[in-house]
Amino acid sequence: MDMSISQDGMVQVGQAILRLKADIPGVVSRVVFAAAGISVDAARPTVPRDSGDAARSLRHFLTNTGAAVEGGASVDYYRWLELGGASGRKHANKRPTVADGRYIYPGYLRSEQKIQIVMEESLSKAVTDAGLAG
Repeated sequence: MDMSISQDGMVQVGQAILRLKADIPGVVSRVVFAAAGISVDAARPTVPRDSGDAARSLRHFLTNTGAAVEGGASVDYYRWLELGGASGRKHANKRPTVADGRYIYPGYLRSEQKIQIVMEESLSKAVTDAGLAG
């Protein structure tokens, strides 16, 4: 059996690789933003609700190195809710300290499988769109 690859086929593969290489930064940005959103969606229902302001303050955004999730932009006490410590007049409000947080990181851990599926699907689509699948 004669196994050979034509020159045209190699050029097409090279062009597909270049297309994928150009698309990867955008794909990765969209995927990490989606992953952060999934984490927020998992964390929000677990945040204590008196008024709901703390839960509504959770947001996700892109950074220079990926994506981030934070709470408390509109609620001063969110950091205390998430991590614990003492607050208030003469530090009268005490809450046990939790290094990894109570809501955001556990929300991420609960949704890790869903995030992995989203990442795999997005990267697979990028490979297909570049013409390398099949």
